[in-house]
Amino acid sequence: MQPDNIQSTLFDHTREIAALWEKTKSAHRRINHVDQLTASVHELAKSNTVIAAEVKLLAEKFEKSIDNIQQAQKRQGERIGALEPTARSVAQCERTLADLSVKLDTLRMAPAENWKTLLRQVLAALAALALGLLTGTQLI
Repeated sequence: MQPDNIQSTLFDHTREIAALWEKTKSAHRRINHVDQLTASVHELAKSNTVIAAEVKLLAEKFEKSIDNIQQAQKRQGERIGALEPTARSVAQCERTLADLSVKLDTLRMAPAENWKTLLRQVLAALAALALGLLTGTQLI
């Protein structure tokens, strides 16, 4: 082989080695990038698992809260149902008290009416006495 030819071949091999070296570095960079992406995917999967567990706990708490609210509403409905007869009784008592008030007022007025009647009778008797004295006859 001739020195120019050897040098040319050596130069060609050097270029091929440099090109291979660049391809290798590029491949290593891509592999490193893929490794980083894989690690990120694994972290994302872990985060997703944690989030799923937290969402499940929140859903359970939410369901318990809904159950508690429904039970409270049911108890409140039962209390209201239990109060309805009492409310009817109170309304009946109010009507009865109003009736008694009217009767009491009537009874209060009754003695006044009795006094008026008595007074009329006394006045009538006095008038008859006065008339009898004036006329000289006794009407009583």
